[in-house]
Amino acid sequence: MQKIFLALLSLVLSSTYSTAQFWSPFKKCIIDANTGECISNTILTALPFLRINPDARSGALGDAGTALSPDPNAMHHNAARLAFSENDMGIAATYSPWLRNLGIDDIYLFYLTGFKKIDNNQSVGGGIRYFSLGEIEFRDENGMDLGTGKPNELELNLAYSRKLSEKFSASLSAKFAYSNLASGRTVGTNQVTSAKSFGADIGTFYRTSLGQSGRRNYLNLGLAITNIGSKVTYVKNLTKDFIPTNLSIGANYEMNFDDYNSLNLIGEVNKFMVPSPIPPGDSTL
Repeated sequence: MQKIFLALLSLVLSSTYSTAQFWSPFKKCIIDANTGECISNTILTALPFLRINPDARSGALGDAGTALSPDPNAMHHNAARLAFSENDMGIAATYSPWLRNLGIDDIYLFYLTGFKKIDNNQSVGGGIRYFSLGEIEFRDENGMDLGTGKPNELELNLAYSRKLSEKFSASLSAKFAYSNLASGRTVGTNQVTSAKSFGADIGTFYRTSLGQSGRRNYLNLGLAITNIGSKVTYVKNLTKDFIPTNLSIGANYEMNFDDYNSLNLIGEVNKFMVPSPIPPGDSTL
C-alpha cells in the first residue's frame, strides 16, 4: 500500500472548499476565493489524463502527431489521418508504467486502438484508454487514516474518417470519459462522486505528393480540435471544471529515400481552448 497522495487527487479534493477562482481588479491577480490570496494564472482542467500521449512514436517527436503519416494511434491525435492509410486495418497497444523509479508498480496507462477501412475513402476506428492511479491511502486534515482506494480513469472513443477529395480528409470522433478519484468519500459535508463527460474530436488532414516523378515525398498538414465536451465536477452543486479542449495545427514533410529509410521535418503548435480567468485585453500582469 502506498502512502502517497497524488497531486491530482489533492487538487480535486481541495476544490470542494472553495468557489471558482476569479480575477481581482484591486490586486490585479487571480484570487483564491477561499484564502483571498493571489495564485498562479496557470489554466487548470479536469480529466488531464485525456491529454497524455499514449503513442511511443509521437512521444519521441515531442508529442507531435497531428500531421504524421497514418497509423492506429491517429485516434488520439487526429483521426482524419486514417482515411489515407495504405493498410486495410491496423491495431496498436501501449502499456506505459509510471513512477517506477520511486518503487511504485501499480500506476500505469494502457491504451488499445485500431481502425478498419470501409473502402478507399472511408475508415472507422476505436480506442480505449485506462489510467490506473494505483492504491493510495486516504487521510483527513488531522492525519487520521480513512482507508484506502484505487483511483482510475477511463476513455472510450469511436471515430469516422472520410476523404473529401484525393488530398483532403475530415473526421468526427465521439468519446466518453470517466474519472473515479475518490468516489464514496466525504470532504466536510460534501459527498465525492465520479466525474463523467461526453465529448467529441474534429480533425482535418491534407496530404499531397511532392518532387519529381518516382520520388515518394509528401507534405502533410493537419488540424484537430480534441476533447470538446461538457464540464465535470466531483462534488454536486459545486463549481464545474472544463475538460482539456485543445487545438493543434501541424505540418510534416516526409522524405522517403527507399522502403527502409525516411526523414521527416515536423512542426506543431497546440493551444488550450479553455477560458482563462484573466480578463481579455488586460496587460497589467
